[in-house]
Amino acid sequence: MQAIKTRVEIPDNHHVSFSCYIPDSIPSGTANVMLIFETVRMPEPSQRILGHFKGKIKVADDFDAPLNEQFWTGEES
Repeated sequence: MQAIKTRVEIPDNHHVSFSCYIPDSIPSGTANVMLIFETVRMPEPSQRILGHFKGKIKVADDFDAPLNEQFWTGEES
């Protein structure tokens, strides 16, 4: 079994007609066509805004300091 994927737009009248190139390696004859569509339209991803969280995140002054032995052993004092 082989599959060919193509994208079509469904117009307001819900009539879909499309043309698709089928490679010569596929034998001619009857084929099944399946339409798969999303039932919920996914929102388009928005463009990221650089600096969007500027001033909203605080990094501790000792961020780069080595971690203590308790962190590595998991023992509580």
